[in-house]
Amino acid sequence: MATITQVMSGQVDVGWAVAPFQLDAVERGEVRIVGRASDIAVIRGQTIRVQVATARTLAERKGALERYIKAYRETLDWMYTSPEAAARYMAFSGFSEPAVRRMMAEFIPKPSLQTAEISGLRESMDDAIAFKFLSAPLAEQQLKELIQIVDPR
Repeated sequence: MATITQVMSGQVDVGWAVAPFQLDAVERGEVRIVGRASDIAVIRGQTIRVQVATARTLAERKGALERYIKAYRETLDWMYTSPEAAARYMAFSGFSEPAVRRMMAEFIPKPSLQTAEISGLRESMDDAIAFKFLSAPLAEQQLKELIQIVDPR
């Protein structure tokens, strides 16, 4: 909410928001969308949401994590197919139906929430090196240890 306050009061010219925040203001013509991260091809092809666990938790509670991911995927299926999902989200969040439906269709479509693969890993590592989060790309063995994707079945 701080960003919209800064934009509307003229403290900054452009702000950042995550859907469904401010979609109603967009519909009312109070603010405009001037760009989205997905407008940039290289970003559009990168995974930006992941589920993480510590190595210890993965070793000690792998079965629980597998059940969690299964339940997460089932929940996503329900969210994007059940007619009652949007109504429940609106009741919980207070957002309008048009904002929620637009968020799910346009800004956070179901494929963007998938957990079966990570895309754009090489580009992400290049960025991490450029911004000095990594000194060199991770080796194949390091990637296998770091990224352990639960079978989607």
